[in-house]
Amino acid sequence: MSTVLGLKAIELAKSAVGVREQPLGSNDGPEVKKYLSSVNLPVGNPWCQAFAFYQFQNAAHQLGLSSLDYPKTGSTTVVGQWAKANGKIITNPVPGCIFLVPKPNVPGEFHHVGLVSDVLPDGTFISIEGNSNSGGSPEGVGVFSNRRRRLNLVFALIS
Repeated sequence: MSTVLGLKAIELAKSAVGVREQPLGSNDGPEVKKYLSSVNLPVGNPWCQAFAFYQFQNAAHQLGLSSLDYPKTGSTTVVGQWAKANGKIITNPVPGCIFLVPKPNVPGEFHHVGLVSDVLPDGTFISIEGNSNSGGSPEGVGVFSNRRRRLNLVFALIS
């Protein structure tokens, strides 16, 4: 059920693992600026969703797609609402989909997003996520690949 677009986005995102904010903790730096500007946000904003959008936008461009069915926003909540309204929510992760982390005790709102790179037989998955850290924080210092459990996460297929 993976999409060509999603797989291309993962390919591109893998090359970004290791990018760090400059200075650390600033939501700034050459790469971070590119991610934020892709969704028209200034430096200093959280950028996990900007990172995800940037990967899908570049994947669509490289694949010669004329449009991208994914909201151009820095808001994880907007993406979650869009995914639900447009039938993009899936039960189980697949490579190339996104995952959304719900805000605790705030139904319908999200505070982090990343891409699913690989799904493992033990029920976990490997992520690539911007504005994170090695522990999967929703407010980190760079692009990291993490191993995550599926519990309480929402998955959406971007096609």
